[in-house]
Formats: sequence, C-alpha cells, structure tokens
Amino acid sequence: MCFFMIYLATLYLLQFLTVGAMFVTIMIFFDQFFKLLFVETGDSQFLTDVYNNGILKKVLFSAYLGMIFLSTFVSIALPIDRAMGYFRIVAIIMAVLMLASIAGITYFLAQRGFFPPVSTCLNVNPKQPNSCEFQDDPNETYFSMLCLAGVIMLSMYILPMLMRPLDFLSNFKNYTLGFCSYMLMMPVFTNVFQIYAMCNLHDVSWGNRPTSTGQEAFSANKQQQVNSENDYKVYRTNFVLIWLLGNVAYYIAIIEVVDSSNGAEIGEVRDSDAGYLAYFSLYLAGLVAFRVIFAIIYILKWKCRYNCLGSYKVAQVNLLDEFKKIKKTSAGGESTDDEEINKELDKLYEENKDRIGSMADESMMRSSMHEKSRRQLHDETIGYIAKKDAKEHESDEDYDFKEFEDAEVEEAEDRIYSEYKKRQAVGEAIDPDELADIAGNVPIQ
Repeated sequence: MCFFMIYLATLYLLQFLTVGAMFVTIMIFFDQFFKLLFVETGDSQFLTDVYNNGILKKVLFSAYLGMIFLSTFVSIALPIDRAMGYFRIVAIIMAVLMLASIAGITYFLAQRGFFPPVSTCLNVNPKQPNSCEFQDDPNETYFSMLCLAGVIMLSMYILPMLMRPLDFLSNFKNYTLGFCSYMLMMPVFTNVFQIYAMCNLHDVSWGNRPTSTGQEAFSANKQQQVNSENDYKVYRTNFVLIWLLGNVAYYIAIIEVVDSSNGAEIGEVRDSDAGYLAYFSLYLAGLVAFRVIFAIIYILKWKCRYNCLGSYKVAQVNLLDEFKKIKKTSAGGESTDDEEINKELDKLYEENKDRIGSMADESMMRSSMHEKSRRQLHDETIGYIAKKDAKEHESDEDYDFKEFEDAEVEEAEDRIYSEYKKRQAVGEAIDPDELADIAGNVPIQ
C-alpha cells in the first residue's frame, strides 16, 4: 500500500509540473541532439559555430515559451469559442515540434546504441591547459540506460499492435492514423489542455452546462451571486499563480543543475549515463514498466481465478439453445408477460362472460363457445373492457360539462338579480336587449 501511495504521489507531482517538466526536457534533449548532430557527427565548422553560439537553443526556447504564454493568456482572457483559433495555431506549432522530437529521439538512440563508447576528457588545446574535450575510446563500451529507457517508452506505443497482430493487420489504416494523431496531439494534451483547465477553475459548467457558479440554485440575491463568482475567480488567480511559479521554479532548478554539472576535469571518464535527461527518462520508463507489470499481474490473477476457482467461473450460455428451451416450456412460445396477460384476460372473461357474449357480433354469436378460439375470446374481452372504459369516461365528461353549464347559469342569474336590484332602487326597468348582454353566453328563455 505504501508503495502505491509513493507511486501516486510522484505521479500527481509530475502531473502538476507537466508543463515545466516537458519544457525543460525538450530543451535539454534538443541541446544534446544538436550537439550530436552538428558537433560530434558533423564535419562542418559552420555547424559547430552555430551550435556554440546557441542561436538554435534561443529560437527553440523563444518559440516554446511563446506558445505557453499565448495559451495561458488566451485561456484566461477569452471564452472557448473565441480562443479556438489561437489554440489551433499552438497545436500546429507544437505538432511540428513533436515530429521533430520523434525524429530526433530516433536518430539519437540509433547513433548511441545500447553500448556507446567510453569517453575520456582530454586536453586538445595546449593554449588552454584547464580545458578539455571528451574523446571516445572505441575499445571500451558501457551499457546505456538512457537508450534502454528510450526504447521502453517508445515500445509502449506499439505494444497494443504486437499484442493483437491480427486485429492490427486487418485495421492497419485505423491503427496508423490513430497512432499518428496521438503522437501529434500529445503536446496539446500535456500543455494546452492542462493550461486551459488550470486557468478556468472558476468555470464549473464542465463544458456541457450553462456557465454558472451553482449558487443561483440556492440564492436569489444577485449581489451574493456576483460575490460568489468573484471568489471563484480569486481562487483561480491564486492557484494559477502558484502553479506557474512551481513550473518556473522546476525549470530554473533543473537548468541550474544541468549547467553546474557540465564542467569536466582533465582525465574524467564518462562510462555511464548521467544528468537530468537520463534520470528523468529512467523515471518515465519506470512508470511505464510499473503499469505494464502490474497490469499483467492483475490479468493473470483473475485468469487464474476464473479457470481454477469454481466461485469465479463464468458459465457459458448458448443464447440460441436457451431461446429454444424457453420457447418449448412457454405456452405457445409466448413470453412470461404474455402468459400473465392471457391469464388475466381469462379471468376477466369468466367474470363478464354474459355481457361479453351479448356485445359480440352476429358471426361470433353463431359459433358455440367451444368452437371459439382463445384468441377470439381474448379479443372480445378486450373490446368489452374498451367499451366499458369509454362509457365511464364519457359519463364523467358529460357530468363535468353539466356542472360547468350550471355554474354559468348561476353566475348569469346573480348578475341579472344584482342589476335588477340597482334599477329597482332608482325606479328603472331592465331593457330586454340589456338583459341579453348581462346574461352573456347563457341563453335567455
């Protein structure tokens, strides 16, 4: 249990710092990739100078940081329908960056391999006695944990295809499109989605309800509703500030650690993977391996229970055979509900046999009771019940309508009597035409 709690704690911490962790990891990876591509494997002095000037790192840093700030600003300031255009631009730029990352990781792992050569820091410039450069010794190699972690993480994306090869071959197009879409949208999942979620904590509409704080259902006070919405926004602002400071602090701390560990002394031997990129890759690979291993253990555990323990076994049922069995045991192949309805109709027929017989038509009356089928008797019973209900309903409607007419007559009589008393007090009589107007819709007889 403690092991799982530690796992969940580190996982939640990583999710809280996902934006900063992905930013610093991409920056460090591309720095090592450009060094490998332009300096270690390239023969061009121009490319070496470009790398040493750091212009590529500055462009990448500015573009990535600009995308993060744009996503944050748009998430705070604009509603989702107005922000979609900006998010599409960010998604396209990050998708291109993701393609470059995948290509760079593949090239980096292919160049290093599982057994890269051991490097020794040697002084190659006598004018600078305190400086040195790492030189590879092809006769000595070491096992690269960084390459192993990279292979583990990349292999997880093709594991479903290897576990279901027939389904993969029959749906090759769908698998390929799904894989490419997932890889291209991964920066959007880890950056844009999280940034938008953090910046809209005050919105409790969940995306499918009118935007409100929920207080309207409990309070009719408009000012209280406004105060509640402002409290949500203040909480959102404080939380976003803490979240941004945490990610910035993580980025700065990792960059400082990497910069401080870049210095090497003459004679230093590099015979293992070290640094942030190696440790972070091993951590991610450990998370992936943890999930896969325990998922396999969980599946094997329940497979053993289903196959070995009787209480966990699931009975195999042939639906076609069960249907045939039910059809044989049921009267006339009818369902249980039909049988209950037929029993109730039989009961009603026995109770109202005489009345139903008198309501039957001439053709039905000619046949004897024994010659009639059960279906015919049921039809007669249903017809009798329908007519009986119609009569009762009609009598109720007539009675209600009669009461309504009587009420109108009484109101008309009251109006006529009141007007008669007024005219009598002043010595006047009611004109017949006026009498019809006073009575309204009630006819005068």
